[in-house]
Amino acid sequence: MGLCMRVCILFCLSLTIAWACTPKPSPSPDAPKTQNPQDNNQGDKDTERPPVDEPETPKDPPPQQAFDESKLTDAAVVNFTSGSTTDKAVNLTAGAGGLLLMGGGLDVDAAFSNRVKAHFASSAAIDVVVLRTTGTDGYNDYLLGLLGANSVRTFVADSKDKANNRELYQALKGAEFIWLAGGDQSEYHRFWTGTAIQFFIQDLYQRGGVVGGTSAGMATLSPISYNPDGVAGAITAEVIPDFCHETVKFTENFFSTTFPQYLTDTHFAERDRLGRLGNFLGHHPNVTPIGIAADENASIFLTTDGRGVVDGAGSVYILDTKAMDASGSACGGVTSVKNIQKTKLVSGQVFNVKTGLTDGTTEVFSIDGALDPSYNPENPY
Repeated sequence: MGLCMRVCILFCLSLTIAWACTPKPSPSPDAPKTQNPQDNNQGDKDTERPPVDEPETPKDPPPQQAFDESKLTDAAVVNFTSGSTTDKAVNLTAGAGGLLLMGGGLDVDAAFSNRVKAHFASSAAIDVVVLRTTGTDGYNDYLLGLLGANSVRTFVADSKDKANNRELYQALKGAEFIWLAGGDQSEYHRFWTGTAIQFFIQDLYQRGGVVGGTSAGMATLSPISYNPDGVAGAITAEVIPDFCHETVKFTENFFSTTFPQYLTDTHFAERDRLGRLGNFLGHHPNVTPIGIAADENASIFLTTDGRGVVDGAGSVYILDTKAMDASGSACGGVTSVKNIQKTKLVSGQVFNVKTGLTDGTTEVFSIDGALDPSYNPENPY
């Protein structure tokens, strides 16, 4: 091989080595990435996936500030005490509160003895506060016996001043179970909103105690609460043909949980209230609330994981509105709500309001005020 040829070969080799050792520029972070062919389903309709709406995770209620004690009054409030007059401290687990919702009529003994009592340590002797705006001490001895309580105190708080009474304040502060008796939820909202009563209902639930109510008490313990506010209560026969009937009114944010938004109803099958609850749900299509309804002598006890267990001779109904079509409802027209999923539960059955898991009986129903009968199926109970 000639000298010139050798020089050319060596020169070419040096160029090759120099090119191989030169650093290559990194792609710009803003540069478009090459799409994986397996991600490209355009034109392949059989493999396209519709977007999935992920349910919004309910947030914990914000921690409450300390109650403003400057609101406290010395207004005389009727009260009744059974059991000890000395508060007995019971350890609670923050964030693990219980919620007992009862449909009115006869009280459900098992809900108190098997659910409320079992929420606390077996040796715990709890302090109970019963709240009402009329009535007497009918719950005192009843709950003292069923719960093995340390004390049961009933307060008749029929004004904001009485709801901020100092003695009531101290009782609420030491309670492990607060129970709202039946009555008139309009009065509960009017007299208790912004008072020590509202504060400690929420505070106790968040600290891990139990709150509950029957009839009007159940109606009050709801983030969206039916509140007729002084007018006659709504009835199905009036609100199905008139979506915005004058009796359809709501109050929000008296009480909150980590559950999806919900509305309650009581005395359900006995007073044919499915139509009015369907109407109520139709007024809140943008928050897709669930309905929680209870017959008389029926209850559901809900823990913070969403699990609800039913007790009593009556039934509990969960109405799921995720697929609800309320587009046919409008003021000046009829109530029209379609594709509501209803789950009927009897004693011992379970529904998880966070996951939807249940062993109850489920069916889809609709209400159309332009039809006779308005229910489909005709007997949805």
